[in-house]
Amino acid sequence: MSLLFFYGWSCGFCFKPVSQDILKHPPVYHFDEMTEGKIEADFTIPDTKELTINILCAGEKNEEKVFTIPLASGTKFYPLNISPDTVHNLEIEFDLRYNFCKVFIDKVWLTSVLSIKQYSYINSISMECPGCNDEDLILSDLKMEGSLHEQTKALKIVAFGNSTTAYRRTITGVYSQRMPEYFKKQNIPVHVFNEGIGGSHTGRLTDNAMHKIRHALDRFDDAVLARNPDYVTFNFGLNDSWVDSKDPKGVSRIPVDKYRENLLYMINTLKDKNISVIILTPNAFGDKFESWRYKRTEKYVRAVRAIAKKEKLPLIDQWKIMTRMAPREARQTEDFLLSDEMHTNDLWHKFLAERISELIIDLMNDSDAN
Repeated sequence: MSLLFFYGWSCGFCFKPVSQDILKHPPVYHFDEMTEGKIEADFTIPDTKELTINILCAGEKNEEKVFTIPLASGTKFYPLNISPDTVHNLEIEFDLRYNFCKVFIDKVWLTSVLSIKQYSYINSISMECPGCNDEDLILSDLKMEGSLHEQTKALKIVAFGNSTTAYRRTITGVYSQRMPEYFKKQNIPVHVFNEGIGGSHTGRLTDNAMHKIRHALDRFDDAVLARNPDYVTFNFGLNDSWVDSKDPKGVSRIPVDKYRENLLYMINTLKDKNISVIILTPNAFGDKFESWRYKRTEKYVRAVRAIAKKEKLPLIDQWKIMTRMAPREARQTEDFLLSDEMHTNDLWHKFLAERISELIIDLMNDSDAN
C-alpha cells in the first residue's frame, strides 16, 4: 500500500487535527500508518530557541514517541548551523524495519535517530518548543509518502560503552547511528540500541564516583541483558585508565586488574546466554596529554587484546588501527580521526559502523553455515 499526503492542499489531502487543543499546543499532524517512507516540510526556529520534532505512534488510548529530533537555532548544532528566523527545509527518511530515521536540513544530512523500542508504524508528527508562540510551531508545505509493511523480528544489537559510543552533537553520527543502513543493504531487519554514557567506566558508581552516573555494572542488567540482544559491542577503557591527578604514579579510576575482571564478568554472562560479543580496545587520543597517560592506557589496550584472545572474541583494535592510519596519511592522529583530541570524528565512526556491521554479518553467515 502506497500513501501520499500533502498538508495545506485541497480538503481531500488535508490533515484533520483531532481537536483544537491538539492543534494549538503542540501542533500534531496525523496521517495514515506507515512503516517506511519520507516526510518533508519547511519550518523556522526563533533565535536561541530549541525545537523538538517528534515522530509518533498514536493509538486510541496512548501516544508514544518513536523518534525525537532536537533542533536549535543560533548555535552550532551537529556540524550544521541552523539560522534563526529563517525558513529551513526538513526531510526525514525512516524505516521501522531497521529502526532508524535519517534527518536532513536543507538537503544536508544532519543526523540519524534510533528508536528505543520496536514499533510497527508511525502515524503522527508533532512539534515542541518551550517559550515559543503557536505561530512558531508550524510545519508548512508538509508532504509525506510511504508504505505499511508487516513487521518482522529484528536482529538486536547493543552498543555498550562510554562517551566514545554515546551520541554526540558535534558530529553527524556515531557508529550505532550509522549501522542500520549497512544491514538494510543486506535486507536484514535490525534494531541497534545505543547504550553509551559519557564518563562511564566498567565498574560501579561505588568504585569511582568522579562522574556521578550509572556505570557499566550498574546498568548492565537493564541496558544490556533486558534487551535480549543477539550481539553486544564493548567500547570501554579511556575512563577506566584515566588518572585524575597530575601524578604519573597516580591511581587510575578503575585499576587494570579490576577493568579486566569487570569485562570478563559481563562477557561471560553474555556468552552463557549465547549472546555474541565484539570487543573494542580504547581509541588512541591526541598528543596534548602527558606521555605517561598513553603508557597507562596502553596497559588497558593490552588487557582487551588478551581477553579477546583468551575468550576467542572478534576484536577491533582501535588503538593499533588509528596509530597506523594517521602516519600513512601524513597527518597527526588528532587531525585525522579525532574531533577534540579524545573523541573520534565522523570518519572514524563511519569506519567503525562498517567494520562492526561486516563482522556481525560474517558471524551470522558462519552460524547459518554450521
